[in-house]
Amino acid sequence: MHLGGAGAEFGAGAGGGDEGQPERGLLPAPGVQGEGLGEEFLDLCAAVGAALGVGLGVLRGATVTLFERDGVAWQRYTGRTFLVAAGSLVVMAGFGFLAGRFGLAPDARPVQLSIGVGFLGEALAVGCRVLVAGLPFAPERRDLNLPLGTDRIRR
Repeated sequence: MHLGGAGAEFGAGAGGGDEGQPERGLLPAPGVQGEGLGEEFLDLCAAVGAALGVGLGVLRGATVTLFERDGVAWQRYTGRTFLVAAGSLVVMAGFGFLAGRFGLAPDARPVQLSIGVGFLGEALAVGCRVLVAGLPFAPERRDLNLPLGTDRIRR
């Protein structure tokens, strides 16, 4: 996609494509009908990617082992957690492939969004499980200037 400065022709074959043919971009080039994707499709892909990321994150969070150590909740990934994480990568790659088959440009695929909301989904699942189990969360550090390894609050 050509994103030149003032006076540049947007989507007019400047990227080495066929002369006079519009480039395939995120949105239709001005005056070109049906060549790009509408904003509704981009929003739908972002929403589906986000929902898929949260759902896979919740699934990953359900496989984490929770336990109490030093009076607070701790978590540990299990073999199943890593299997779910690998499966999530496969599912998200498949989603990216399908989005590309429907014409979504690689730069517009919500990969980073789905990764971020995946961690959000995992945190929500683990946090809910900690609350249901009645385990206490670790307190915040009171002195951020302490050397590493000495951040535990002594009672």
